[in-house]
Amino acid sequence: MPQERISDVVVMHADAPLRVILRLVLAEDGYAVVEAPSYAAALRHLYAASGPMVVVAGNWEPDYRAEMEFFGHVASDPMLPRHRFVLLSTIPEWMPPELEAMLRRLEVPVLRMPAQMRDLLAAVASVGGQRRATAEPAG
Repeated sequence: MPQERISDVVVMHADAPLRVILRLVLAEDGYAVVEAPSYAAALRHLYAASGPMVVVAGNWEPDYRAEMEFFGHVASDPMLPRHRFVLLSTIPEWMPPELEAMLRRLEVPVLRMPAQMRDLLAAVASVGGQRRATAEPAG
């Protein structure tokens, strides 16, 4: 039986204008999008959700402490594996090895920011159960 596309998305980032841009891009692509200014707010959306959601999470601090705490919580809570995640980061090379390993186990793709919006849409579609092309032909 084919996997159903996840159509609900939480955009989590501390930067309000960036959240708005991401929400508009994802909504234009047919997703129902809610914004969360923090990982705590994103968790509230996940616990309240009636079905699976995709969380597009933005890293804004170079030490990745918030991401370690959030994804550690996701990994340890049996209610959260039904959700899927995409992490946006401007500095993925600074990511601690423990977080890299956790993201691999949770199958969380990391997109380097700034990213092309088509790459973001492709990542959300991929983790949400619908494959799509990541790039348009050159020419």
